[in-house]
Amino acid sequence: MVSMLFLLKFPSGFSPAEDPTFHFTFVCPLTWTILASGIKDADKEFGTDTKLVGCSHLDPALQIQALETAICSNPDGIITAGIEENDELSAVLLKAAKKGIPVVLVDSDLPESKRICYIGTDNIKAGQLAGSDLYKATGGKAKIGVIASSLTAPNQY
Repeated sequence: MVSMLFLLKFPSGFSPAEDPTFHFTFVCPLTWTILASGIKDADKEFGTDTKLVGCSHLDPALQIQALETAICSNPDGIITAGIEENDELSAVLLKAAKKGIPVVLVDSDLPESKRICYIGTDNIKAGQLAGSDLYKATGGKAKIGVIASSLTAPNQY
């Protein structure tokens, strides 16, 4: 993701000898340790610095507060997730765009937020494939339950 922001901001490329420092902020609505590890690896590779801001649980208010703080620090880019379609979250992401701060969304998309890209699963297609595979594996005779952590999260419709 850091690489994506970097390449979108500077499409002509990067030479480690130039040693520029770009500052990104990753506002994570949950603690995603594996993702954070990959971001830190990308920081080393590209000479960037990414501040990681995580929340202990899904809370749009905490995410919005962290994004407001990130915008005030004027980073070169912000990475976050569109955990819920709500007007406040969209407004904060639009505020970043108006300040010229590129935003990359992961896991859940908010297309109206003016984010520069979305990285994640096509959840409708994933559900269709899972249903098809379960049907085939059970000969169409199984009773299948689906457990979701949220009925309002766009990535779980």
